[in-house]
Amino acid sequence: MLRRMIHAAMFAILDEGWQPRIWQPAGPDWTAVTRALLAQGSRWLALVQLRSGMASPVPMPGDVALTRALFRHLRLLDMHLVDHLIVQGDTHFSFRARGLL
Repeated sequence: MLRRMIHAAMFAILDEGWQPRIWQPAGPDWTAVTRALLAQGSRWLALVQLRSGMASPVPMPGDVALTRALFRHLRLLDMHLVDHLIVQGDTHFSFRARGLL
């Protein structure tokens, strides 16, 4: 079900129980995500990346840098990145599960 809901990268704006309220396409404009969080009255966000082909779900240096930047940006606004998931086929990598958030 998750793979049908996302394209290359999507943000899930979450409720207090960390369930998705809406999905926001990821793009170069981080202010759109911040506005969507504010419009939903939410403080919780998850980033989901879908990798196709034979790519590994293990994060690349750019994924780690993106996660850190997003975490810092949201923290300044009293908002929280709850996870960054990288999905490839039937496998995934969770930054939260690996203790990286």
